[in-house]
Amino acid sequence: MVSWKRFLSAGCAIAAASLLTACHTSYDITLNNGNKFTGVSKPVLDSKTGDYQFTTHSGKVMYVKSIRVREIAPHEENDSKFVAPPAKK
Repeated sequence: MVSWKRFLSAGCAIAAASLLTACHTSYDITLNNGNKFTGVSKPVLDSKTGDYQFTTHSGKVMYVKSIRVREIAPHEENDSKFVAPPAKK
């Protein structure tokens, strides 16, 4: 019986850890001029100042006026401005 309890508790710990990591989503903040920032969490709008606040992957806290923001969307890993040139044959 002890082995089942140990197996069940290990399974629950693995499931909880995978759920917590799956909930972490980065967001791309695209400005009207085309610049793009990636935040480690969803940007929060301060209604008093009109600024979006978010933290970048480097840990820097950024503030951007909401009027400058064109789009806020979940980050996609394959979304990149830089595309590798085709291989030469």
